[in-house]
Amino acid sequence: MLLSLLSRGVLSTATLAAARTARQAAVPRASPSQAVPRGLLCFARDSKVRECSLGALRERTGAGYGRAAMAGEGARCFIAAGPLPADALTGGRTPLHEAVQAGHALNVKELLDAGAAKDAKDSKGLTPLHEAVGLGNAEVVDMLLAAGAEKEAKGPSGNTPLMVAAAMGNTAVLEKLLMAGTDKETRDDTHATPLLMAAICGHARVVERLLAAGADKEAKGTQTEGTPLCVAALSGHEAVVEMLLAAGAVMEATGAHGLTPLHAAAGRGHGAVVDILLHSGADKSARTTEGGATPLHLAAASGNAAVAQKLLAAGADKEVTDQEGQTPLQWAASHQKPELVKILHNYGIC
Repeated sequence: MLLSLLSRGVLSTATLAAARTARQAAVPRASPSQAVPRGLLCFARDSKVRECSLGALRERTGAGYGRAAMAGEGARCFIAAGPLPADALTGGRTPLHEAVQAGHALNVKELLDAGAAKDAKDSKGLTPLHEAVGLGNAEVVDMLLAAGAEKEAKGPSGNTPLMVAAAMGNTAVLEKLLMAGTDKETRDDTHATPLLMAAICGHARVVERLLAAGADKEAKGTQTEGTPLCVAALSGHEAVVEMLLAAGAVMEATGAHGLTPLHAAAGRGHGAVVDILLHSGADKSARTTEGGATPLHLAAASGNAAVAQKLLAAGADKEVTDQEGQTPLQWAASHQKPELVKILHNYGIC
């Protein structure tokens, strides 16, 4: 049971899924141009063609938009004409979404100056700020923050712009959000924090910045139950593990079923992380709350010969039994790991 949980990544599945959602959803998709008034779309996407197809714009959107467009006032002509028709843009996207996606800072500025809805959400729940962060466009992020865009807006799965920055590993954008006063302990729908997301994704520089900002090193998600150290160990992110340990993260913090960081690393075969944890004094005899397994039990059952040898060399007891009286050798045998059976049988025999 414990081995299957480790193979699925029980400590990190929900957090990793949330991080993937944050990354994927915040990287904008191209909207089908035929669903957008052509003049407006050209303006939003390319500052060099603001004047294009105003006739088509007038035809597609009615007299109000036509009169505004004829005034030749750039973005203001589209805003002044009133709300876009309900079917003007697909997926709930606004001209500001399109300008942000295209990366045209001048157009973003003009739309904002003209009163564009800076916190409008598309059908996926993304605001322009989510998109700018997802694209790593620091200049546009600055503009939106200066215009008062909502820093704590919740997108897909409850992800805020800071969570998107953490999941994407964009330190420069994350810095801007932190300096603007964004909540570093914000939580998504699984109760994961930006630090948890950065740890599971292995973004060491982001982890470093969040730790410097005072982020909670022991935060756990409601589904993952693991701390940042647990999920980093599970994923084999050596630099993040070292950083969290140096910052004082609790080495024996447990996740689901009482798995410690050493259990997680041993069960997944992350030898370098096992070395780091053993060198830092991790408990080789720690037992899970379900089954009473030690890290050596999990290494044996997973077939991780190198990790098992590291644990044995560090003094792990090869005769230790779980709650059912089973030794690591018996776990290796029941999981059909003949190499581990041989290693454990012969270890210590002169």
